[in-house]
Amino acid sequence: MAYIGVSPVVGEFRKLDDISSQFDNSTSTFNLTVGGSATTAGSAQNLIISIDGVIQEPQGAYTVGGSTISFTEAPNTASTFFGIQLGSVAQVGTVSDNSITNAKLNLTYSSSAYLANGSANVFTIDSGHSANSILVFVNGICMLPVTDYGVSGTTLTLLFTPVANSNVSVRYFPV
Repeated sequence: MAYIGVSPVVGEFRKLDDISSQFDNSTSTFNLTVGGSATTAGSAQNLIISIDGVIQEPQGAYTVGGSTISFTEAPNTASTFFGIQLGSVAQVGTVSDNSITNAKLNLTYSSSAYLANGSANVFTIDSGHSANSILVFVNGICMLPVTDYGVSGTTLTLLFTPVANSNVSVRYFPV
């Protein structure tokens, strides 16, 4: 059956093998397999489990450990089973475009502004930066790292002297 809507970009959603043939009114722990091979769920929240068509609550109705599932009550002999594993524990997917924002990364950008005096080409900047972790603008024109300026410690050195009253601004990338 085709997926309705936008297909998921990441995640491997796998149907668990049917374990209902092992239900015997007394056994509550079962091996989790997909295609006959053991699978590790990671946590109960990584599974959607249905017994007799009723979705079971993770941690409340079942827990997982490694490649086993343990129900709080042994399923009845005649019960049906259906399970989906939401993603594979070891799988690393590609993050979807536009899904991570600066707020999620908790990045802080800052800047400094200077007014050139016409004789100095050296400015004090925030510590921890290199020529490639800042953007430097003189009167709105972006300077090129190494070609137009260098950084040593907290010293920004322009390789030219800006004329008096030029606006020099520095934009810091998070480091």
